[in-house]
Amino acid sequence: MDPQDCILLSLARRCASSSTVATSTSGTNHISSTSTSSSSAQSSAASAQATPAHNITATHNEGMKGLFEGNSRFRSGHHNATSATPSFMVLGCSDNRISSEAIFNASIGSIMSQNNIGNQFMQQDLGTQAAFNYAVDGLKVHHVIVMGHYGCKGVEHAIAMPGKQKTSGQRWLKPISDLFSHSKRKEIETLRKSRKPQKNKKNAATIAPKADDPGLKALVEENVKNSVDTIKKHSVLTTAYKKKKHSKANKQQDIHVFVHGFVYDENNGEVKNLGISFGPPGQKIPDIPFAAVEATKESHGVKKTLEDLKGKGSKVLSSLAVKATQTKK
Repeated sequence: MDPQDCILLSLARRCASSSTVATSTSGTNHISSTSTSSSSAQSSAASAQATPAHNITATHNEGMKGLFEGNSRFRSGHHNATSATPSFMVLGCSDNRISSEAIFNASIGSIMSQNNIGNQFMQQDLGTQAAFNYAVDGLKVHHVIVMGHYGCKGVEHAIAMPGKQKTSGQRWLKPISDLFSHSKRKEIETLRKSRKPQKNKKNAATIAPKADDPGLKALVEENVKNSVDTIKKHSVLTTAYKKKKHSKANKQQDIHVFVHGFVYDENNGEVKNLGISFGPPGQKIPDIPFAAVEATKESHGVKKTLEDLKGKGSKVLSSLAVKATQTKK
């Protein structure tokens, strides 16, 4: 089997397993894409990783039956997100086992998600570009979050894949592989040097680094930064914010979107802010966690007070496990 096929098979299996991830609400398990709030973001992530909703992979027939049984339980909860307008878009990784709603303990309909392998934003990726434009122009989201995750298999395989990209998977991961080859970040340089062929030692260049390797974690962060930078330079926001610098006319149609770079830690459920946010020219970047998230929610028709939200534990982003410590670019 081609090495890259092994890579894609590994990713496919991991993504498939994520479909069985669940959070618990009133003692009933739900598939992650239909999960509601739990006691905290961290405990939700931990329980989701530990407890599958149902074994829907036992056989093909049982698997399909499990899906529709899950849908029946979902419907019985009367969840309706059709009237909700999301305030957030998350560009995440297909390999991440936990949904954005579960990570942020968010109400259904509050987040629009777009995933690909390695949470990449590229000019040639029309799918992600179209989803991004729809979120900004159509849904009028207030925040776009590029969210990587430590232990990302896409980033691991980008490091270990061969120099020549023969398959679609290899070509997709090439930007991350190039980033690994040229980054000047200390942790990545150390990892790169450690993978050079050495006499009488096994060739480490073909082996993916361990998930807790500082170089791998650094590359996950740099990959998020790269996507945020590409959004800044090559997206609908690029033109909109350039025009905004030179014109104050037609203010009502101005785009007001802030873009952020986060990394999710699968081990403890924490979300780390990389401190690379940008937004409309002349506007202050909101504090993270977002102190004004309630104003954002209310402007989208969610009529709840902060006290109500605290009581029910269903805040969108103001009570997240977002690490306040900023990291240098």
